[in-house]
Amino acid sequence: MAAHAKFNPFARYRELLANHWVRVIVSTVGIEGFLFYGGLAFLGAYLKQRFDLGYGAIGLIVAGFSLGGLLYSVSVRALIRRLGEKGLVRGGGTVLLICFVGIVAAPTWWAAVPFFIAIGFGFYMFHNTLQTRGSEMAPHARGSAVSLFAFCLFLGQALGVAVFGGAIALLGYVPVLIGAGAGLALLGERFRRQLKTHRASAVPVPTG
Repeated sequence: MAAHAKFNPFARYRELLANHWVRVIVSTVGIEGFLFYGGLAFLGAYLKQRFDLGYGAIGLIVAGFSLGGLLYSVSVRALIRRLGEKGLVRGGGTVLLICFVGIVAAPTWWAAVPFFIAIGFGFYMFHNTLQTRGSEMAPHARGSAVSLFAFCLFLGQALGVAVFGGAIALLGYVPVLIGAGAGLALLGERFRRQLKTHRASAVPVPTG
């Protein structure tokens, strides 16, 4: 009981953030949430402005995101075998860039539909790899680590929606949405390199 009473959650979070790999993971997921959800939140509004669709049709098109997630779930084992985690994050970022560009470049609403499906697929390629690493980044404090991971994701999401709304008001949909895709592709490549460096540093050096 005494040990439980002395537990300080803020000290635990300070301890976690003192770890470089934890900082890499939570900063990456925060930026991912900022860019992805910041862009995703305005795709429906973009469809309304560009094609003047009804809200029911827009809802169905945006729901293609969930179909992409389902397609990812049934193909994830083959993807992991073929690409590995570094290939997944790079591929996910690349798919997201293609999808954001494809949506704003689509000449008709139905031409944009495949990109809404693929955007869910690309997101889960990136995010599920990141989430797996987040669940393993501090085995001695897994609960606190996962809560920190979730906090950074949703903080990024909230900030992204606010910032993207202002940016779209100033610049318009096209440059902002393309910027989101480009940022996610760069983030995927950056995290791929960090995974490679982290794995190399974790390999024990032979002795004798």
